[in-house]
Amino acid sequence: MANHPETIIGLALFDRLRTMPGVLPIAWPNVPFTPPDDQRYLRVYVLPGQPEGIDLSGRHIRRGGMLQVSVCWPAGAGITAPREVAGAIADRFALGTIIERGGLRIRISRPPRIAGELIEDVVVQVPITAHYDVLS
Repeated sequence: MANHPETIIGLALFDRLRTMPGVLPIAWPNVPFTPPDDQRYLRVYVLPGQPEGIDLSGRHIRRGGMLQVSVCWPAGAGITAPREVAGAIADRFALGTIIERGGLRIRISRPPRIAGELIEDVVVQVPITAHYDVLS
């Protein structure tokens, strides 16, 4: 059972991605993963930011950060299909989306950004970044 806010936030964001209809296989952080033969999969990370005290008593903390998802696609197969997958992920984490878990309300605080593709030897990656914040 998760107790720390950063752990709860990460699990909630991961669950929202994992339960997305038609989701590709996911390479989770620090979990062994073998890419599928077709090289179509997601790679995901949560990048917590610096927590901030927002009141003089120190009772309220704002936690923010980013969910980073990369759509991995076979090199040489074009960019349209992986960008469409990236768009569906961005829609899943649209501005204003609220995810509740463990007594926390995680809010997507900016429109997700779909970055330019990163071309490697075997795969092309299309990164999506969704910023979140939580008041606790």
